[in-house]
Amino acid sequence: MFAITATVWSLGWLLILIDIFILIGQHISLWDWRCRQIPVIDLGLLTFLTGLYTIAEGRFPVSSLVMLGLLMALYMVWRLRRKPFPLASGDWVLLIIAGGWLAPESLPLFLAMAGGLGVFTAVIYKRDYQTPCFPFAPAILMATWICLVVVGAG
Repeated sequence: MFAITATVWSLGWLLILIDIFILIGQHISLWDWRCRQIPVIDLGLLTFLTGLYTIAEGRFPVSSLVMLGLLMALYMVWRLRRKPFPLASGDWVLLIIAGGWLAPESLPLFLAMAGGLGVFTAVIYKRDYQTPCFPFAPAILMATWICLVVVGAG
């Protein structure tokens, strides 16, 4: 991931921020895979890093606000059905943070990729651990990296 990122982005502050994002993302992914939790300190670091990235890019994080609105609408609809919401609070925050790294027009691609990778993760996790709960953070973070670095939709 670091090598691909270094070939796409030129050496500078944005490359360093993205590399730190990758490091923290790998830690979150491994932690979520083993414990099905996302450490709060890592979410705080990613929030700070996202703020630095939006300042360095010189843009307002519209995608984070759009993602927050989508998640709130989804939550309201789910609550009307009187069922527990399937996303844990760490996944919510991670989706909102991921929105800060992306341009608003790339959100549909990001959501499709995160959903597809989430289904793939669920199949593997259910096969190996025989539990209906699965980590969604690796899918969110991989989709963010793919959209930001490979597709260039950041």
